[in-house]
Amino acid sequence: MIDGDTLQCTDGRRIRLRGIDAPERGERGHRAATEALRRRVEGRSVTVTPHHINRGRIVADVTVEGRNVGQELDRLGHSKRRGARR
Repeated sequence: MIDGDTLQCTDGRRIRLRGIDAPERGERGHRAATEALRRRVEGRSVTVTPHHINRGRIVADVTVEGRNVGQELDRLGHSKRRGARR
C-alpha cells in the first residue's frame, strides 16, 4: 500500500483508485484509510479496470469479489468523492 487511495502491485505498477481522495501522509485519517485499503486488497485477487494515467499511476476502478473498493472506502468515510472528470 502506498496510502488510502493508491496501491502498488507486486509487479511494481501503481494504481490510483478512480473517483476518491483519501487523506495524505500527515493528514488526519491517513493511517485509517491506508489500513482500510490494505484490509480490502492485500492477499486477494483484484480486478483492475484502467481509465487513464496520471502522474505515472494508472487511475482505475479496483474491485474485489465484485465490490468496488473505492466506493467502499468512500461509504465507510475513509475518503471523499473526487470530481467526475474520468
